[in-house]
Amino acid sequence: MMLAGLLGALLAATSAAPAAADAPTTPGAEGEPVRVERRLLLKKGHVFATGGLGYFSRGDYYNNPGLLASGSWYPVEEGGLELKLALFLSSLGAAGTEVFERTGLVPDAHRPVALLAVGGRYSVGYGKVLVDSSASKVWHFDVQAAGHVGLTFTDRGVSPSLMAGPGLLVRLSPRLHAQLDVPLVLSIEQRSRSSIAVGLLPTLTLGVVL
Repeated sequence: MMLAGLLGALLAATSAAPAAADAPTTPGAEGEPVRVERRLLLKKGHVFATGGLGYFSRGDYYNNPGLLASGSWYPVEEGGLELKLALFLSSLGAAGTEVFERTGLVPDAHRPVALLAVGGRYSVGYGKVLVDSSASKVWHFDVQAAGHVGLTFTDRGVSPSLMAGPGLLVRLSPRLHAQLDVPLVLSIEQRSRSSIAVGLLPTLTLGVVL
């Protein structure tokens, strides 16, 4: 009977061990501190000044790389006002150059020279990403929506324009940030087939927080 009791205790211990090992653990449940990264990308009352590169793609005969600068002021954390300036280094693409060499004609599309727009940005979400686990490097970012109205200056005049699209504001350090925008641009131009020119203006800029 003593042997039977020992065997029963041994079987009970072995059957309970996996259940204890498989029991889920909750961080901090055992009294260990849990580190929560606080929000560091704070915009209210600050000016974000940026400068960088972009490309104005309109599906016409021109290549339009550009230099861009913007200044954004956030009176509230959720959104801010922005002034944007772009200068385009436009030139005829391969297809446009071939047509010009053969016929002496240039496209009826206007060649973009510059863009000036004013508008606003609204933060629709906030997130964090770990970029270096060894140094515990975390980048904080805002997912934004932006809209602007302005003027596109071309080789033939000035065209009213409307811009709208998503954006991403990333905190690189306490003073430095990066901004990625992919707006859709609508411009009114007098062409032979249509008076509305549609394009994309993806831009990547770097800047400082003032």
